[in-house]
Amino acid sequence: MNNIKDFSQMTPVEQTAWLIYTGQPDKAGAATGEKKVFFTARDIELPAMILTTGQLTPYFNNLRDLTCINFGTSNSFQILTELMASKISAKMCGKEYDAIITAAEAGETWGGALAYTLHKSSPYMTSKIKKGLDQTDMTMTSPITGETLQLLHIYGHVVGKKAIFLEDTVSSFKTGEVLYFSAKKAGLEVLPDTFCYFDRLQTSPGLKEKLGLKINSLIDIIKFTDLGLEWGKLSKEDYDYIRLYQKNEQSYCLDIIENNKEWFKHNEMAPRVMDYYNNNGMPNVSELLKKII
Repeated sequence: MNNIKDFSQMTPVEQTAWLIYTGQPDKAGAATGEKKVFFTARDIELPAMILTTGQLTPYFNNLRDLTCINFGTSNSFQILTELMASKISAKMCGKEYDAIITAAEAGETWGGALAYTLHKSSPYMTSKIKKGLDQTDMTMTSPITGETLQLLHIYGHVVGKKAIFLEDTVSSFKTGEVLYFSAKKAGLEVLPDTFCYFDRLQTSPGLKEKLGLKINSLIDIIKFTDLGLEWGKLSKEDYDYIRLYQKNEQSYCLDIIENNKEWFKHNEMAPRVMDYYNNNGMPNVSELLKKII
């Protein structure tokens, strides 16, 4: 390990990075195949990973694992909650708000702990249909993207209350879009500052600006990879691949596909990858895959 300070002497950004890099399952969890909180495709001997959307990625981080009993240090969850509470308190100083809204299921643990720490409410949200409501009541066409959104139900009387959003990891910010319109439908006033622990810096172009929201993160992928390389937690090859991915995702995808044709040819997710990039402004990626599969 190189150039690593004592944890107590680290900045909040460094502490966040350290807890994510060192988050891993205990022996029992590892024996059942559980992975580290952050890992790269090369760590698991794959050319790339494919997200459920069909997007390719050279890395994956699953911060929800840090809320589990067998991940990280015994107080990783507590420390990250306190770091985020401090960030929100500083950013929202002098601004009134009543609630912290998080994505259903995945974000509830983070949101609940944070709301408790900051003495705010954390309204229960779910994708399940309330009794007496039709599925169509919670479906809308986004006025921004034109896509069909399945909104979330927010329980309790929240009309007129002020809320901020929290996500563990922000990627495209599609979750943020769903949260925004779900909150508006429930009668909440959405404040412009939204918060996340980890920002992949891949927000859909113009989305957060059109929603009138600003993302405040504990750490983003650029600072995270800089620290990983400095500490010896990230190889130079992985560092370069992630930076290429951030700078020019299309070039990264073309390189990965061109050098791993057989893997993509026999991968059942390849059609989804092709659809994703065809629908997200990178037809060259889709065309290359089409020739292969």
